[in-house]
Amino acid sequence: MLVYRRGTPPFERIYRTSTPTGITASWIAGADALGDIWSVPLRIQYVDDPTTDRRAVEWPDSPIPYTRRGHIAFAPYPTLDDARLRLPGYEPLWAAIEIESIAASAGRVAVGGIPAANRPR
Repeated sequence: MLVYRRGTPPFERIYRTSTPTGITASWIAGADALGDIWSVPLRIQYVDDPTTDRRAVEWPDSPIPYTRRGHIAFAPYPTLDDARLRLPGYEPLWAAIEIESIAASAGRVAVGGIPAANRPR
């Protein structure tokens, strides 16, 4: 789901994608002046995994105090391909992000919880 859009063309859009198990990631899609999000690689900001009791970290293992368990922050933000290599156990999440990014590039993704087909034009 699109949660934020900033700038003038080229826009940068921030999305949040979740799996059925509640694992969530925030990711950024940049875009060129025509709005093509494929022109800039997707970047992953963080993963929240409520299914684990691991301490919060900035990748790969720097503890983040006072942050909920299961939070994995990235700095700098990796591309989707890099995140897949770093954390292969989250493949269902990476696949969901890939599917949503394809829908976003076609204008079919929910924005603010409103499916594209139901948005006012």
